[in-house]
Amino acid sequence: MKAIFNMIMIAFFLLPSMGYGEVKEIIAEGTYNMGDGETPTVAESRALFNAKRVAIEQAGTYIESYSKVKNFQLAHDEIQVLASGVMEVIILQQKRSIIEDGFKFWVKIKTTLSTDKIDEMAKRIKDKSSAEDYRGDLKQLQENYEKLTRDIEILKNQLKEAKSEKEKQQVETKITDSERLFQANDWFEKGKGSF
Repeated sequence: MKAIFNMIMIAFFLLPSMGYGEVKEIIAEGTYNMGDGETPTVAESRALFNAKRVAIEQAGTYIESYSKVKNFQLAHDEIQVLASGVMEVIILQQKRSIIEDGFKFWVKIKTTLSTDKIDEMAKRIKDKSSAEDYRGDLKQLQENYEKLTRDIEILKNQLKEAKSEKEKQQVETKITDSERLFQANDWFEKGKGSF
């Protein structure tokens, strides 16, 4: 009787794990150096974005090898769409530190990928119309983030070189506008469920 009970208990604990896909965890870090005229909230978001970008690259490598095993025949941009669409992100640590001319924001995240979600998303990507829309949105978001990152670096340099108070205020206004655009992209991204 005891042997039957033990077998039932073993089956009880083993069977649920057989029905679920493999889970892959990725740990990534991102940093951002905040300059004059920027806000801490947006600087933290930029550090998080940088960490997510690293995680997506690592997830893409994992998905690429997984998709070859499953014979999904995915293109590079489809793998990127898959990676951003199936990742769940948890912030593990955040830190602010003082550097020479501002603050450095650092974030460490953990992302998880489930092979079940990869399979499901890969099937949806095969539906070209929804995949094209999602791919287009993702590409537009990435281009916007890259442009805003370049723009903010230019504005930070302009602020350092500004000679008059009026010139500094004009640049700070442009930095504020750039931060608003970054936040709008961030909200759009969260609404779309990507990254």
